[in-house]
Amino acid sequence: MQINAPFIEEYVCFKDIIYSIYKNFILIFGCNKKIFFIDHDYSCLVSDHMRKEFFMGSFVNSLLLYRAFKGFFDSLPSIEEYTIVYPFENQPWEKGLLKAAREQTKKINLFAYQFFPLARNLALHSFSKYAKKTNMIPDKILTSDINTNNIFVEQGTETVLIGSGRFGNLVETSMRLKKRDKNKILCCLFLDPQEAFTLTYKAIEISRNLGCLLVINYHALLSKKIISEIKTIVEKYQHVSVVEAVASELLEDIFVVLYNSSSVCFEAALRGVPVLYVACENLLNLDRFNGLSKGIAHIKEGVFFIRSLIENEELYENYSYDIYTAAKNIILPLNFTRMREALQKPFLLINNGG
Repeated sequence: MQINAPFIEEYVCFKDIIYSIYKNFILIFGCNKKIFFIDHDYSCLVSDHMRKEFFMGSFVNSLLLYRAFKGFFDSLPSIEEYTIVYPFENQPWEKGLLKAAREQTKKINLFAYQFFPLARNLALHSFSKYAKKTNMIPDKILTSDINTNNIFVEQGTETVLIGSGRFGNLVETSMRLKKRDKNKILCCLFLDPQEAFTLTYKAIEISRNLGCLLVINYHALLSKKIISEIKTIVEKYQHVSVVEAVASELLEDIFVVLYNSSSVCFEAALRGVPVLYVACENLLNLDRFNGLSKGIAHIKEGVFFIRSLIENEELYENYSYDIYTAAKNIILPLNFTRMREALQKPFLLINNGG
């Protein structure tokens, strides 16, 4: 069973708004707390981040969502046991959901669905000792791919590998080898501004040196300000275009995909399109392929490898097949039987509207 409920409108009253504003100011006083990790003092970094979140209103929003979830759970009959499924990203709204559920006397099982592959260096799949001690973690995580499932298992998190609803249909189809436009490269930007600018610059130079067209595609949640600045940068390059579209619509005639932390690498690989990981200086390696695709650190390196793919048809086909096989060995099709066995009972699906 799926329930779509307008949480804010239905379950938040005026006193919840007052509560959230009051608690918001209480939280800001925690900015001066000393934070140490592996003998390094991160207090200033955490304090600066908390202040930014405070003035952006992130704390207030999370507190309001907590009160909304609390009101929703309070409204449920206490005689039943409930199972909640929600998309996992370890975001603040999820913390509000967890806190509201754990405060209930009625039994509420929380299952988080990890719906996209995570890079090993991405911190959001890690739970702190405090979170584990206070039970501010989901009861189980439903995982979509083997790599991320292993990461959760290594840290002692209980998982059920059910497969991918997003990429699963591609896994069940055979790879389509086809003649692609050797003159067209796709660059996929994710959410980090520094990554977006660095990847854009490298993609422009690589495509310019190759004499290829470059299509830049960005994540729907990338800052509008960043998008505007990138469009201004590419205005002077006739071979470059910035396109707002679903990646699957662009992959049909793309020869190769350049990416950094975008999950489009899996969709491209499963369609038989070669993907190249482009490193960005001063940023963590957030390659979701975890080193299975060809890595490019420098522009000359990218030019050399892509030119080899253009000139050598056999190399292109072999690399396409290797990447396709690697993706197929990581991503699994969605297994509804395993999902039903994990959940056991009818469930409520909750998301943040995204």
